[in-house]
Amino acid sequence: MLLAGAGVLVPAGWARLLVWSVAATLAFSLVFLALTARLQDLRRRHAAARLHLVVAEDAAPCFASDEAGQVLYRNKAADQRFGRGPGQTLAATLGDMFAHPSAVLYRLQSRAANLGFAREDVATRRGQVRLSVHRSAPGHFLWRLEEFAERGSQGRGADGVSLPMLVAGRTGAVLFANEAMRRLLGHRPRALDRVFTDLPLRSGATVTLAGADGPVQAVVVEIDSAAERREIYLLTERGTRLSASC
Repeated sequence: MLLAGAGVLVPAGWARLLVWSVAATLAFSLVFLALTARLQDLRRRHAAARLHLVVAEDAAPCFASDEAGQVLYRNKAADQRFGRGPGQTLAATLGDMFAHPSAVLYRLQSRAANLGFAREDVATRRGQVRLSVHRSAPGHFLWRLEEFAERGSQGRGADGVSLPMLVAGRTGAVLFANEAMRRLLGHRPRALDRVFTDLPLRSGATVTLAGADGPVQAVVVEIDSAAERREIYLLTERGTRLSASC
């Protein structure tokens, strides 16, 4: 409007025509940007409506996110399981569920962006969660979480196992530590090199680790798990006597 008004003050001729042309171009650009933003909003609403029809009544928590991890939609099960917070990211929503959620989500999202789909079983303090993701549109992803209580002979989860145990990834990051392990160390470990001084670990070897009440000697029992994960159990002196007495 200022340029159009200025055009009136400019003497007639090529100068005035140039000023009005610039004003018209700017006005067209503003209208185009407004229409583009409106169209993107309509597309997001339409995509959310389609997702609602597909997963609204799914018993498993489902989320839709953009490539930055911002939650765009969640179904009823997700609301009941995690609650609803404004402007939440998926990593923040799942932060209390398992260790290093950002790394797990990034790994799965990268696979889904390239292949269209990815799935991984992640150890949690309640058992396991199967996290699957589909690429629903360019830059948009649909996530689904299935929780499974890890069952042993007495139907107990990993926190019910009396032996200290942890689950580690291929890089040495600790993905899960049960209550017995956290009690032994006095904290929740984040990496194997913060727990063990002699790496790599060898199943059956005796190791010394820094316990909450001082150095602890234990025998390592390592079991290969799915998705390049390692389940590591510790047979401490106290745990060995208990096992022997049984």
